[in-house]
Amino acid sequence: MRIDPWMSALVTGMLSVLVSLAPTASVRAAQDDPAATRPGPLSLVARPSFAPLIEALRQADKTELRAVAVVTYDAAGVVHAVRLDPGTGVQAVDDAILSWCKAMRLTPGTAGEGRVPFDLVIDDSLATSLAELPEIRAEDFVDRPPMKDLTHTFVKTGRRSASLEVAVEYSADGTVTHAEVIRSSGNAVLDKAAIEWARHVRLRPGTAGRGRLPFTFGLK
Repeated sequence: MRIDPWMSALVTGMLSVLVSLAPTASVRAAQDDPAATRPGPLSLVARPSFAPLIEALRQADKTELRAVAVVTYDAAGVVHAVRLDPGTGVQAVDDAILSWCKAMRLTPGTAGEGRVPFDLVIDDSLATSLAELPEIRAEDFVDRPPMKDLTHTFVKTGRRSASLEVAVEYSADGTVTHAEVIRSSGNAVLDKAAIEWARHVRLRPGTAGRGRLPFTFGLK
């Protein structure tokens, strides 16, 4: 399992990430059901943003992540349990990995257990790469959702201020086809609300492409 193709292009030169998902020898639903196995590599239907992992690494003053998560999932592809073997030794980073794994969704099939090796490196060209992604401005919108729910989510965080950036991919008719946090606010709920808001905007028709949406919140 690798980053989505469009996201791979976005992070080229700024982030080297490989998160492979391969089954252990004991991929199984239960010992009394030997037929309940998922052969071959496990695959994802939903991958969370890597932004919280990157933020946790930065706060720990680290640039590399080496860890393996063992996940237990049901037939619907929902992860129910995660353990690290090994972990990173940094609690905040380990917690970010556990949260990431619990939020992912596997291709439905049969229940079982699998390993998720993490191999992530952040380099110093992150800011430069993000700057190259054009900012989507007010005049680029044809329609956008009200900010009320997003603002309410920010207020519930209890913070006085917050900022984040969401990268979006859009089609020629202005429909947003993908949204991904590329600079986290540090709050997963606020990040998720911003992604949801971005998915419902409508941009001016023209040429398909990518851009970034900066969000800044503050209380007076």
